[in-house]
Amino acid sequence: MTRKITLGLTAACVAAALSVPAHAGIQAGANGNLIFAVWDTKGTADTADDTSYLRDLGKTLNDFATAATVSVIQTGQTAGVPSVVGPSVLLEFTPDSLFQTWFGSVSNQSNVFWNVASADSAGDKRVLTTATDGEVPAITNFNFTAVTTAFDFFAGQSNSLGTHGTTTDGSNTATAAEGPALASSLSWGNNFGSAAGWNNAGAVDQSLDFFLLDQNGTANPNNVLVTKFAFDRDMTWTLRNDGTLVYTAAPIPEPGTYALMALGLLTVAGIARRSTKK
Repeated sequence: MTRKITLGLTAACVAAALSVPAHAGIQAGANGNLIFAVWDTKGTADTADDTSYLRDLGKTLNDFATAATVSVIQTGQTAGVPSVVGPSVLLEFTPDSLFQTWFGSVSNQSNVFWNVASADSAGDKRVLTTATDGEVPAITNFNFTAVTTAFDFFAGQSNSLGTHGTTTDGSNTATAAEGPALASSLSWGNNFGSAAGWNNAGAVDQSLDFFLLDQNGTANPNNVLVTKFAFDRDMTWTLRNDGTLVYTAAPIPEPGTYALMALGLLTVAGIARRSTKK
């Protein structure tokens, strides 16, 4: 494995990381593995020339879900609702050799998009997903099945490629020739193959929020329960421009940033006052 766990983990998180069983292939179904998918659109609208990379991050949904408290953010509420305290674990995944080659071949990083996800389609369905800042995933129990099915299908298609079949925490690349295993294809993309109503993909150097979605009872119309992972600040995923994937607390704005924000607010207020006088 190439992942590096930053010092300062809680004892519980360390134990969870060490307890992950060895496996070959992305685990789907019950307690699915966490996957990192990234694709290069080449700046075109179709997927004919797209390429993608997928990596099994070697952690399962339970590594995060068991560290979260009871979900309390309900679908329909705004992102301003206080976040539930989630795992304070800090993770850093350095690029493996396959990703170094794939990422090195990208001609324009602005055409690259990525996401992190996991699912549990057995029994009480659950999903881990990234989401763009300020967006709270919203879905009913009825539609939630399609999201977990999309994860299982995409993982299954990818398992036949690369090193998944022979290596613990393997990886693969794909092109349009691999069909549904291409991360930008209709089977995956930025919304679980169109099964989700939120955007779970970001650009290089963009930070994404992280959520646990949990089936809410058995009634189909029920909105799923949603937990936004946070510690003293929101926990976010970021794909850096050197290819490193990190899960960490969102940075605190520098004093200069606050000063610029204050200046901006004063400017807007001044403009408003002048408009009122006129």
